[in-house]
Amino acid sequence: MRSSIVRFVILLGLIHPAFASAATPLNLSAGWNLLGNGGASPIDAATVFADTTKITTVWKWNRISSKWAFYAPSLGASALATYASDKGYDVLTSISPKEGFWVNVSAPSVTYSVTNGVTLLGSDLLQGWNLVGSSDSKTPSQLNQDLSGNLDAAGKAIVTAWAWDAPNSKWKFYAPALEAQGGTALADYAASKGFQSFVAALSASDGVWMNIGAPTPLPSIGTVKAALDSMPPSAVSSNSQRTKSISDFDAILWKIDENKATPTEIIEYYKARVAQVASEMALPVTTGLRVWQLYNHGFIVKTPTTTFAFDLVEGKASNFYAAAWNVELPTALLDKIGVLFISHEHQDHYDTTERIPAYIRAHGGAVVYPKLGAAKSNPSLLMSDRDSALIGDIRVNAYASMHNVPTLIYEVITPDGHRIVHSGDTQTSSVLPPLNNVHVLLLNGWINESGYSSNLQGMKNALARIKPDVMIPGHFEELLHARSDYTGRYRYTNGLLLQDDPNIRSKTVVLTWGERLDYTEPTCIAPLVRLFHECVDLAQTELANAAIPIDLSHEFLPNGYFPSGITGDGQSLWVSNYYAGSGFYVIYKYNRATGKVEGSIPSPSQWPKNLCFDGSDIWLTDYLGGDKIFRISKVDGAVLSSFPVTLSSPAHRLNGLAWDGSNLYYAESVNNPNTGAIGSKIYKIDPSSGIVLATVYETTDYVIDGLAFRSGSLWFVSAVYAGSPISITNKLVNISLSGSVLAIKDLPSNNIQGLTAGADYLLYIVANSRKIDGLVP
Repeated sequence: MRSSIVRFVILLGLIHPAFASAATPLNLSAGWNLLGNGGASPIDAATVFADTTKITTVWKWNRISSKWAFYAPSLGASALATYASDKGYDVLTSISPKEGFWVNVSAPSVTYSVTNGVTLLGSDLLQGWNLVGSSDSKTPSQLNQDLSGNLDAAGKAIVTAWAWDAPNSKWKFYAPALEAQGGTALADYAASKGFQSFVAALSASDGVWMNIGAPTPLPSIGTVKAALDSMPPSAVSSNSQRTKSISDFDAILWKIDENKATPTEIIEYYKARVAQVASEMALPVTTGLRVWQLYNHGFIVKTPTTTFAFDLVEGKASNFYAAAWNVELPTALLDKIGVLFISHEHQDHYDTTERIPAYIRAHGGAVVYPKLGAAKSNPSLLMSDRDSALIGDIRVNAYASMHNVPTLIYEVITPDGHRIVHSGDTQTSSVLPPLNNVHVLLLNGWINESGYSSNLQGMKNALARIKPDVMIPGHFEELLHARSDYTGRYRYTNGLLLQDDPNIRSKTVVLTWGERLDYTEPTCIAPLVRLFHECVDLAQTELANAAIPIDLSHEFLPNGYFPSGITGDGQSLWVSNYYAGSGFYVIYKYNRATGKVEGSIPSPSQWPKNLCFDGSDIWLTDYLGGDKIFRISKVDGAVLSSFPVTLSSPAHRLNGLAWDGSNLYYAESVNNPNTGAIGSKIYKIDPSSGIVLATVYETTDYVIDGLAFRSGSLWFVSAVYAGSPISITNKLVNISLSGSVLAIKDLPSNNIQGLTAGADYLLYIVANSRKIDGLVP
């Protein structure tokens, strides 16, 4: 992690402009609306809520007097005062910053814009019920993390938080105690009560009820150790009691950070964990690999043939740490390390005294540093972006990262073929290399897209990019990173939330100091095969290669003919083509059984890149002639309708089209050799207007060249560009309509264009050989 000053300045520069100028309108639904004043100025009730045709009443809660304040625009000042007095209410005149309020309206309206201005502090919350507003732009979970230190010091804690979903007339619910149980405990409880999970970030106009009670007493470190020892980590399934113990451990560390002193029992606990690692390293590993987590982002990996480590530090007190402790790694541990990889030269990743790297070098091991950066004494190997080296019997590939000092991402390939990736302090997922078949990803838990998102979203984006079997997050358990207060350390909470997320195919395993994970790659017994890290039935999830006897190399086609799209109408196949010469823009009709041309229709586009069939007519995309989608008659090619499509940039191209029975889907892709930009998006659109209904999928890994709908999900073909020099492979990818990847298959051909699906086939064009290849059940 970077130094505190640099990190603060960078994030302030990224966040402050939006924070200073954002304004959130009060969008009122008919009925009750729970709102908040997150602005810096009071809201005058009689001015803002004066429309008697829409506003019925306005209410706020006086937490000091435990009394409601009331305003109704239909009542004059005297009548309002009399009514309020009779009912035991106060008269509501003004809503102060950080106050929440209810508005009951008879018709939807937009009344006012709240400009970001205030954020909640622990001192703003009293014991009992608080109706508040703020412009924190944080989820309830993040607010709980930020406020818990100050609240705990004052003998307070958030018990529950509630927001009102006006359009759906439902409560949204959050409880830190349920979240700490991990898994789906919080969501399950909310669902059982008919509540929605309260997970969205708050805007400046959101009102929130917070129930503040007394904090739960922390268990002792001995209790936590006993619980963790009884429930070792597993890549097979998570355990709610283990998750609770990790949350307790995190709370203990958080308390230490707050007090800015490390108790002796914590130092002794860490010493015991380190000694345990040293002892366990002497045990043989017969299959798979074993991963230990030490301090911060330090890891040790042992396989049957080799042992290597990443970013080992000793946690010494220095000007970088306020915590006063000094726990040296024992020689019994260092003796067994064959290679030490150092991602960068911040003191929480690199022993600046060089005792650790010097010892490893002196005892026959190798030490690898980034080539750029400060001078190192006696490095075994210096590496730069895209360097590859063989160190003993392991292969290491290095990739440049984004950080404020030169930082490397290491991919280590063991002799038995296991791939382990250590991210270093990668700020953003966009710089992670799109690697395939990664078994274990050691990811820094603070990755946050350079401050533009939460670290939870950053970790999710990283998993979507690399898709490892297992991810172990690091950088959570560090004490007092570099700031003068305790907010510099990231908490375990977001890592725990990933453990049972059904939308993530990779398994997340959260470790604490000195814990280990034994990883064994799944072995699949026929007829099951391994697909996307799981043993699955190939017949149910993937398709096998089969040839279709159609040759597109007809003697009457001019030179320069380029087949580019394909669709089927249930009987025949239709293939579009591009020809560089003027006037030869044709869509051919083929007999699927014989491969013979049965006819053709003209194309309204000079390059009809992609085709799909809606049961009656043919739809096509215009690749170069204006970014349009056409619907044409399959009888004579007559244009029945068309509409333009707005692409993300001039570099993007329409590159896929599919029909699900009611809606169209189109893909846009970019492959810019000048900028290196690669990526694709898939949109769902209204076929009558071309209006985008949803963004279904977004990726920076694939350049989509064909799209099809089959059996309730989408398929696309894509070229994948990787390596230096660039190598190109082609993939067939199956995704759900919500964008989750269901299956990936390597394709044997290159230069693939177009894709179509039927009940018994998936077909695509191999453009350079002018043939149709098929995949059938």
